[in-house]
Amino acid sequence: MQKGYDTSEWASETVFGRRLFIYNYAMQPGDLNGWDLVKTVGVEHEPEVTETTYIWTGTASQEDSLHISIVETADWSEAHRFLKLELEHCMRPGIRQTSPGTQKAGDVQYAADAEDSTTPAAVFFTRGNLQINVRSLEEKPVNVLTIALDIDARLLNPQLTDSAPSPDSSHPISVMAPEHGRVRILDKLTEFASGWRWLRVEAPDGEVRREGDALFYIPATAGPKIIETYRLK
Repeated sequence: MQKGYDTSEWASETVFGRRLFIYNYAMQPGDLNGWDLVKTVGVEHEPEVTETTYIWTGTASQEDSLHISIVETADWSEAHRFLKLELEHCMRPGIRQTSPGTQKAGDVQYAADAEDSTTPAAVFFTRGNLQINVRSLEEKPVNVLTIALDIDARLLNPQLTDSAPSPDSSHPISVMAPEHGRVRILDKLTEFASGWRWLRVEAPDGEVRREGDALFYIPATAGPKIIETYRLK
């Protein structure tokens, strides 16, 4: 268990993640090739913060097992807070931050190898307002970095996955960004996303943040802007 994680350093590394907001992302049984989803557990930690845990076993060998938890928060800074809490309470030794220029998932990533191995057996990362943990559970280590990268790819570009946007799922929102302050993007987030598997919102700059059932854009510069929203099946 390590103390003293520098979240200000994480903030400086998080550029795209500030502009990305994911709502209601949930894993499905067919998401991971070669893996069977055997258990899903959801819990609400605090208002607008939910965590869903998924237990997977290998299709070819049930000796292979994965624990994946996805924490949905209000914005990127809250995702950093939950990453810090996770790392501070994790008893796994040898957790290290992934160096810039190295293959990694998310805006900020930490990883730990299996004992007496170079196989990444635990990966902790943030992407936008999500904080995600992927762990190998059994004695036989599984390279969980490949799993983390796959999850991250779905968040970055849903068109690469089987949950690609249909023609009616794209809903760009035009706003006039003020020089100071913020713009309300959505008044009723849950209603806007109702009937869809999950929602992806990307701003051209600045930050996106949830407050209650509303979603706000805090622009970096003034002027006309397009907020891209995708509702995914």
